[in-house]
This record gives sequence, C-alpha cells and structure tokens, in this order.
Amino acid sequence: MRCSRPIAPRDAARRSCSRSPDDVVVRLRPSDVKLIDRYIFAQTWRNFAAICGIIVALLLLENLSRLLHLLENVEEPISLLLQFLLALVPEYLGLGILVAIFLSTALAVRSLSLAGEWQILAATGVSPTRLLLIPMMFGAVGATAETAINFHYRPVGERRLDQLLDEVRLGRHGVGAAIRSIVSFPNGVTVTIDGHDRATGMLTGVFVAMPEVTLTAPRARATHDGFGTIVLRLENGRGLTRRRDGFNVLSFRYLTVRIATTNEKASTVSLPALDRLPLDEIVELAMRETSRSQTSMPALASIASRLTYSLMALVVPILGIALGAPPMRGRSGAGLVLGILMIVGFVRAASFVESSALQRPVLASGVLMLLSGGAAGLLWRFEIRSGPGFVDRLIDRQLVSPLLYLAKGKARTTLKVWC
Repeated sequence: MRCSRPIAPRDAARRSCSRSPDDVVVRLRPSDVKLIDRYIFAQTWRNFAAICGIIVALLLLENLSRLLHLLENVEEPISLLLQFLLALVPEYLGLGILVAIFLSTALAVRSLSLAGEWQILAATGVSPTRLLLIPMMFGAVGATAETAINFHYRPVGERRLDQLLDEVRLGRHGVGAAIRSIVSFPNGVTVTIDGHDRATGMLTGVFVAMPEVTLTAPRARATHDGFGTIVLRLENGRGLTRRRDGFNVLSFRYLTVRIATTNEKASTVSLPALDRLPLDEIVELAMRETSRSQTSMPALASIASRLTYSLMALVVPILGIALGAPPMRGRSGAGLVLGILMIVGFVRAASFVESSALQRPVLASGVLMLLSGGAAGLLWRFEIRSGPGFVDRLIDRQLVSPLLYLAKGKARTTLKVWC
C-alpha cells in the first residue's frame, strides 16, 4: 500500500501506513531533502574549519623553534616572525585542505552512524549518490582553493620567504643575525661575527674581507641606513692592505666601513625555482618547453603536479563517505587511518611527478589520478554493497586479528620460559 502523505526524514524509519512494513514506499518532499542537506552541512563545516586551523597551526609550531633561533638577534623579531609565519601559511593550508575535507566528511558520517541517523537517512530512500552532494560541494570549494593556492598564493609566499631569509642573512634587520656564520655580500665582501650583546648592541670578534683590505676588530657597532647599506663602525682593530712588494699593516681606533647588501651592477638575473613561479610565468615557461620539443619538461611537470591537488580535492569526499562509517556494533577507526595514509601517499606521489617524471609528466599525473580516483570509487562501491564499516571489518579480520594472535602466542611462549 502506498502512503498518502510525505514522511519526515527523522520519522521515516519508524512509521508504517499499512499492514506490512515491506509495502511502505517513503516519499520525501523537496523541502525534506533540503533539510537533510542542511543537516549534513552543519555536521561537516565545523569539523572542516577546525581541522584546517589545527593542521596549519601544528605545522607552523613545528617551524617555530627554528624561526625563533634564526631571529634571535635581529631587530623587531616579533614583526619578522609574523611575516615568516604568514609566508608559510599557503603551503601548509594546501596540505591541510585535503586532510580536512576527508576527515570532516568521515567524522560527519561517523557521528551520524553512531547516532543511528545515517541509517535513518538510508531508510528514507535517499540514494548514496544523493548523499554525496554536500561532501562534493566541500570538495569543489577545496579544489578551487587548491588551484588558487598552488598557482598564486604559494608562489607568492615562497618568494616572500626567500626575500625575508636573504634580508636576515645580509643583515638588513640587524647584523646580529649573522652570528657565527660566514656571510657573503655583493662586490666581493665577506663578514664573520663571533658574538653579539643584545643589551648594548655591541658586536664582538668582527672580521671583514674586502678586495682591497682585510679588517679585524674585537668590537664593532652596526646600523642600517634604510637604503640597502650596512654601516659598520669598527673599534681598536687592525687591517691588512696589499701592495706591490707585500702587505701593509695598519692599526686604527675607529674605522667606518659601508657594506652594500644589494648589487645594482649585476647583469645576470637568476631564475627562481619552479615552485616560486605563479600561473602566468609557469605557463609561459611550459609553452616554451613544448615549442622546443624538449625531452625534459620540468615546468609542465610542475603544472601537472599542482593540478593533481585540485583534482584530489574532488576525490577525498568519496573517501570520507567510504571510510567514515564504523562497522555495526563497533567503533574501529581503521578506515580513518587508511584514508590519511592514502592522502600522504598521494602527496608523495605528486612530489615524485614534479621532481622525477619530467619526460611524461601529463601521463604520470593521469595515472596517479586514475589510481586515486579508482581506489576511492571501489571503496565506495564496496561500502554500499557490503554495508557500513566494510574496510574496518576487512582490516580487523585480515591484519589486526592475526597480529593479536601472534602477540598472544609470543606472550604465552615467554610466560612458559619464565615459568
């Protein structure tokens, strides 16, 4: 018998309209389906935002100690530290988006499954493909974000990071950053500094090698004129100048040396690394490679590798649906671990395409996406046919149970030896 009126999604699995539950045909109104979409969206977006923030924060904290050590003796270290961290955000956000889409989708499915609501949605007659709408919407947003990050924001961040490192290394934020290191400046100038007193700003153990003269001083003070020149005032030092018949030794009480940190006469321009090139520059370089019929095409490989991240953002929602639901009467998280391992493997493979698959980068990227998409599609179909938690049950049966059996056997053998 057919119901005469629509049934709300929450009550669809509990009501019947005739003699037998098998005769019930549940019909959802369009407004009910929209409510389901809004409910899944509410379960997903909070996790997505939180996971993105956590991943970026953890990766930034990993580099925090190294940056603090680098900026120990510079002027305005807090401002420089914030600039360094801001330049690193695009790279880490690009990695975090993939993991966040997968985990937010999987955790939403897991939460609904543990509450019995995922089964209720299935009982209302909503197809598995229809339930993919909201996760795929997050995937589309992630794909757009990955494209913008990899072709614009990440190259800008990498260039800014290189610029900041060069400024610190060349002493534009205080010569104290070059402590116990050999710093080469333009025009053949080399400087080493043994120590720095932050309280007084005094430098100790200063050595300056220039084409005409070599200078040493136990103490010195340094300032920056704001136009790319370091003004170094040496105290009580000595110098060595070259002459035709040997060297001339000189002593001085105070000596001011001006060291340029930029070379305006440089005639050669170094080409930045490929990951520093934005969309227009990398496309121009790839077209040049194609027109020359080069056997090695690193620019095209870089473009292909960046595009795989955008395509992978459309694959991870399917992984989240397939691996998120736990098995019946179980709370195993093996599917979540497998999904994260697959994403890590994809990132490694994409890096391999960019660095090693230089002769056929498009083919290598296509094979990578075919394998990733095919694996996600197969897991999703298996989950539909075999029920929720198929992967968790398979891993528990084929991997965890044998390992536990071996561990118990080894423990018994050890106990017998002790006895």
